[in-house]
Amino acid sequence: SVSVLGLITASIELYLALAYESQSGKCVGRAQLTIEVEVFLFSTSVTISCERKFAGANGDPTFRELMGLQPALPLTDELALIHDDTEYAWRQYAEAFA
Repeated sequence: SVSVLGLITASIELYLALAYESQSGKCVGRAQLTIEVEVFLFSTSVTISCERKFAGANGDPTFRELMGLQPALPLTDELALIHDDTEYAWRQYAEAFA
């Protein structure tokens, strides 16, 4: 906020949020801008809000498809195809999200 001689005060507040809705598979962004002005004893504020939803196309590849693995195989068989010499952290990541 900015104050001029203690008589006039103006403030701006910006709120941004980004969340993932697992049920719908969409990413939701929300924004809210509030402007408040005080002059002597008079005060007023204006708030503007906006919400947008983003979703990938149904044809977007899954993690398994991106990694070139074989989705037709059961997961345990597919993970067995990852070589033992693969770095442990990468193998752990693949097992967690595949």
